[in-house]
Amino acid sequence: MDSINPVDVYWASEDQTVLAIDAQSDFTYQQFVDGMRRAYDMIDASDQPIDVIMDVSAAGPQAMKYKSSISQKAREFTSFKHERLRLIVLVYPNIVVYTIAGILAMLFTPVHFVGSTQIDDAIRIIQKRRASARDQASAAD
Repeated sequence: MDSINPVDVYWASEDQTVLAIDAQSDFTYQQFVDGMRRAYDMIDASDQPIDVIMDVSAAGPQAMKYKSSISQKAREFTSFKHERLRLIVLVYPNIVVYTIAGILAMLFTPVHFVGSTQIDDAIRIIQKRRASARDQASAAD
């Protein structure tokens, strides 16, 4: 986690096809927006499809206070939709934080959005979906 940016954005795979967004409990609304902009720029610089793991497991209930701010300014976030996004896996500690997923799903639609409670599960979800896509592509050939 980057101590300067409470919403850290980095490549989680060597081939730069999995982007991680890691949010601490003390992030502000503006830091969240800045993190999303960094993520978009990284996705935009890539020439391949990208899956995203967004880890808000450390955010806890405090993140809920930004729910209405994010919701009210959702129009600003429409620019974060990107044609290269395939799957976003939200890692959350409990059902309370999972309510943020509804907002994020709205912002990133039509990207497929799923939830997980642990990073390892998020990685397995991405691997399983990629394998399924490869199988479907092979069957079509």
